[in-house]
Amino acid sequence: IPVGQVRFRLEIAPRMQEMAARPVGHDARRFRRAFISYASADRDEVLRRTQMLAAVGIGYFADVLRLEPGERWERILFEQIDDCDLFLLFWSHAAKASEWVRREVDYALERKAGDDERPPEIRPVILEGPAVIEPWEELAHLHFADPLTGLIHSEPNAPDVPQ
Repeated sequence: IPVGQVRFRLEIAPRMQEMAARPVGHDARRFRRAFISYASADRDEVLRRTQMLAAVGIGYFADVLRLEPGERWERILFEQIDDCDLFLLFWSHAAKASEWVRREVDYALERKAGDDERPPEIRPVILEGPAVIEPWEELAHLHFADPLTGLIHSEPNAPDVPQ
């Protein structure tokens, strides 16, 4: 579960003696609110994975948990993306094929306005693998390969048990 981020900017100079000593930390913040973007077909797995967010103090919006009957859900989705600083994209074949996941991602990217430093921080959470499901072109700059997912979905070796 990503709870925050720290970014550093390092400057390389030909001769370090010419540079004055100064802090190089660039940005540090703790995530406070996450938007959960997923395909309906993945709902069970997504809910299993998101329950840890509350345990680490991150509020989150998941449509199935927060929308009430009669609410104007489309408007609320976009308001929640406006309010989040972490956009968790639960990525699978179903998510890639989902019109609504695509609309949510497009809106989050629009909010960033081409500035990677602006919220929300978009983090893919890989649900299938180990083969990488290629992201849309707009997300190609993000890393989508997840070795842990490969281990989770691999066949375990049977232990040697004496007969």
